[in-house]
Amino acid sequence: VSDLELALAKKSRKSSLVMGLEDNEQVANFYGSMHLFGHTLETPAQRIAKFDAVTMADVLRVASSLFQPENFRLAAIGPSLTNDQFEKYLPR
Repeated sequence: VSDLELALAKKSRKSSLVMGLEDNEQVANFYGSMHLFGHTLETPAQRIAKFDAVTMADVLRVASSLFQPENFRLAAIGPSLTNDQFEKYLPR
């Protein structure tokens, strides 16, 4: 992940949040979802501050814990392949 990719991801998340709160129903859904799922209520500005606080180290830490070979799965749709044909796509 480059600095540019991280900056673009943050910008995208912030834009989605702001655009997702354009009317009263969306605002009610934003706060209602937090309450319904037992999260601490926070304003859009507080959420944006959390997005801005994400560092490259945070991204790498989470990615290294999630992207482990034992977590990989493979699904295919189409003509049947033999196990040998699938094996080349799986981690060693």
